[in-house]
Amino acid sequence: MQLQQCQQQQGRRRTISNCLPNNFQLYSSSSATMMDDGLINKGEENSSSNSSNDNGGENMSRLGSTLTKIGLMTYIASMCAFLPVFLLPILALHRLGIIKSRVTKEHLSLRLGQFCSRWLMRLIPFAKVRCTSTVTLSAKSTSSSSSSKRDETEQSSVETKPEPCIWVCNHTSMLDIFVLLAYDLQMRGTKRRPIKIVYWKDLEKNIITKLLFTSCGFIPVEMSDNGQGNANVYKKSSFKNLLKSIKEAFVDGFDIGILPEGQLNLTPELGLQPIFPGAFTMARMSKRPIHMIAMHGINQLWNPNDLGEVTGRNIHIRTYPPIGGRFSSADEFVESFKRIVGHFGQYGTDLENYVEWLNGNAWTAKMEAEELAKWADEDDDNSHGDVSNEGDSSDGNDNDGDDNDIDRTNDKAL
Repeated sequence: MQLQQCQQQQGRRRTISNCLPNNFQLYSSSSATMMDDGLINKGEENSSSNSSNDNGGENMSRLGSTLTKIGLMTYIASMCAFLPVFLLPILALHRLGIIKSRVTKEHLSLRLGQFCSRWLMRLIPFAKVRCTSTVTLSAKSTSSSSSSKRDETEQSSVETKPEPCIWVCNHTSMLDIFVLLAYDLQMRGTKRRPIKIVYWKDLEKNIITKLLFTSCGFIPVEMSDNGQGNANVYKKSSFKNLLKSIKEAFVDGFDIGILPEGQLNLTPELGLQPIFPGAFTMARMSKRPIHMIAMHGINQLWNPNDLGEVTGRNIHIRTYPPIGGRFSSADEFVESFKRIVGHFGQYGTDLENYVEWLNGNAWTAKMEAEELAKWADEDDDNSHGDVSNEGDSSDGNDNDGDDNDIDRTNDKAL
């Protein structure tokens, strides 16, 4: 309730959004990739050991805040300048038929967008980013790890050919998309598949985001601009094109990125917005696993509540693998996302038993506990009902005895 009241008082600044409403659900269960427990524990230890650095924004000096803000504004201006320089020639070559394939055009545009975002963040170091990933680099890239050390990236194991999947992430700032582009290598490894992100179509009102999103082949979804903190109202007529685009993206070799909150979260320190199960629906229909990404601290740099205030520059990104199996239901996906990504978004550290939520054990235990509680309540109701019936039966026998006594008294009187 506190979260909803806080969000309803803020102006709407919606960005990249989720794809489907609550009632658009399907149910399934199937197997997925297994991960070594020791590997996961190592990632958890790495994340926890550096958690104390993620909340340093509160102690930021006025001078540091001003310098960081100047760097951020310079970065945004540079992106607005360089993206057209890199992307417009690709678009022109495609229209002239020199780049014949749409897929090739989208691949090139995505790589150039990632290149711009990555190198501008290095040249303009307004943020200190750490990426903790259990999706790993190949042996070749591990041997030359200077860039990963510079970004304080912790990698594990050896990456094999990745299978097509759906990536889900929390949404705390209008800077999210550029951070995801810049650190895609550290998050998803050298053998990662290119990704298409589902976004709110009204973002195309900005010419730079329109150029970036359409050039990369990102997938739009239409919904009403009904105010921040209010339930999303999707245009069902756009679902057919959405599903078709997602299916084509998998065929063309892309992964899909979805933000299940559906809109910008103004108060990530209080937890997540209501979660839409559209990602589960897509995973169910396409028979693809779901990978989770969690981000912490970006709202300290670019907070939609106060665009003029910078309270911190520490960003922590965490990627999680699908352990054990795919989610068995939309409810399990929503609850697991809240527990794992919601906790990391609030505190910048892993949930203590996140592995249990990823492999389904925690959800199974929760369902069993609720079932036992339900049975206990039913037993209590039945026991109360039996006591009441016994009381009614004894009262009835007493009344019968009283009636017999009255009859005998009347006989004597006669």
